[in-house]
Amino acid sequence: MKKRILTVCLIVSLLAFSLANASAITGRLGNSRMVLHPDVGEEVERYLLIQNINDVLLTITLIPSGDLRDEVQLEETSLILQPGDEKKVYFTIKANEVGTTETKINVAFSPESGGAGVGLTATIIVVASEEGSGEDPGNEGGSEVEGDDDNPGFNFNPSQNAGNNGESETTVSPFNSLLISTIVLIVIFIVLLVYAKKSKTKKRARRPSA
Repeated sequence: MKKRILTVCLIVSLLAFSLANASAITGRLGNSRMVLHPDVGEEVERYLLIQNINDVLLTITLIPSGDLRDEVQLEETSLILQPGDEKKVYFTIKANEVGTTETKINVAFSPESGGAGVGLTATIIVVASEEGSGEDPGNEGGSEVEGDDDNPGFNFNPSQNAGNNGESETTVSPFNSLLISTIVLIVIFIVLLVYAKKSKTKKRARRPSA
């Protein structure tokens, strides 16, 4: 029984250690909140700056959602980034009606070895007007971008961290994963102790009385 308990404890400990390591993935996304002012039907090209600031290779997956998801054309929907690499992924977007819409490009960062990854979202606000209406004359270039190549700017995640310079990134905390795993380990250990105690009680009850 003792060997069985030690074996179970060892397995759970290894799982907790693996979970903590797999969860320590950080995603960083630049140029991640844009306000565009095109004419109706005008196709606008922009890009997202995707960075791998981890020590492991990551697979990046991009999926558009929101009001204009069908009008978003991504240059790439999947790519691989080596540790320390970054890449600009270009996309085009257009609005076919006058008005304001909100579209998102969801970016998933997944380690090649498997395990938990992280997700970030770029938000694109499109304020479309009639062609030649002359609205927003002070907005030269037709867009406002929060975050640039030297100052990447957005992520979504309950555990997001934002720096003073506007940089933000997201990390799944190894501490939280380890805490959960430790609690599970304690519960299993208590269950095994109760089971062992019941087994001893049954053995004593089976012994013939003198």
